[in-house]
Amino acid sequence: MVLHERQSASSFGRRARSRRARCAYGRDDNGLPYHLLEFDPRSLARLVRQAGFLLVRSEGSLPLPAELFKVAQPDLRTHALRGVFRLLDLGMRAGCLPPARVRLLARKPYD
Repeated sequence: MVLHERQSASSFGRRARSRRARCAYGRDDNGLPYHLLEFDPRSLARLVRQAGFLLVRSEGSLPLPAELFKVAQPDLRTHALRGVFRLLDLGMRAGCLPPARVRLLARKPYD
């Protein structure tokens, strides 16, 4: 298969743009991440507070894969994977590991 010049240039352009996006963090963006997936719980909590809300609770967790937890007759491998995912989720909820997802509970302040 021969790549045309235009195809190779476009894939190079995509890589260069993604590199620029990663390097753009911190310049003229008020210190905010470029992509939603780059937000950590601390920056999300700061944004909620800056929007005028009171942060009630913030918790991190790990989405548990349904294909592991909906099996009727789990084998040894499935039990082991369930344990690993539950352990990771426990570590993320305790704050020992960085969370895969963050749930924020905020309320509007009383005036």
